[in-house]
Amino acid sequence: MEKEYWKQVVGYEGLYEVSNLGNIKSLSKKVSNGNGFFVKKEIILKPYIDKNGYSTVNLYKDNKKTLFKVHRIVGLAFIPNPQNKPTINHKNSIRNDNRVENLEWNTYSENNQHAFDSGFQKPMKKDKCWIYNINPDLHPASKDVINLKTGKIYKSLKSACIDMNIKYSTAISKVALNGKGKNDTDLMYVSDVLELPKIIIIKIGNRDFKFYQDLPPIY
Repeated sequence: MEKEYWKQVVGYEGLYEVSNLGNIKSLSKKVSNGNGFFVKKEIILKPYIDKNGYSTVNLYKDNKKTLFKVHRIVGLAFIPNPQNKPTINHKNSIRNDNRVENLEWNTYSENNQHAFDSGFQKPMKKDKCWIYNINPDLHPASKDVINLKTGKIYKSLKSACIDMNIKYSTAISKVALNGKGKNDTDLMYVSDVLELPKIIIIKIGNRDFKFYQDLPPIY
């Protein structure tokens, strides 16, 4: 069984302590009941699980109540943060497992990536999730893109732009069939290619002229 040890809660020294197992206790103290003073014994606080699954507790200081997430209290007390990262991540994705060994300081990008990989974060189609360092190939709005010169297929336009050193903001307005401006990227959505007719017939006067599309095979 893991040994439990305690440290002062940062900002609430002398009032509360937090343990390496994620427990928080209020320390014994003298309080007034109007007729005198009595000693209020220390007690382990019972956390409240919020709607997102995180353990929270109310701490009191100078007659002011403040709600805290338990994992942040543990992190501040036990885990060094030399890079001053702003958020705490649960390594096993269990949000009320606040043991020190399960917590780590993260950037927002690292935290979002972990949530995405663990299945807790499901980006909407409108979300540009690569801004938060999430693999664009896994985005629900991503569509296969083909390089018409080489026949190479990419899982997303963003991946194609990275590989071909093309500016994404420029390509996205040109690649679609109804895009703006001339498509000089050599890229096209696979779904659009499949909709193109293999033969285009143009009628001029009484004659039909056939034009054959020279498109790469799509596997």
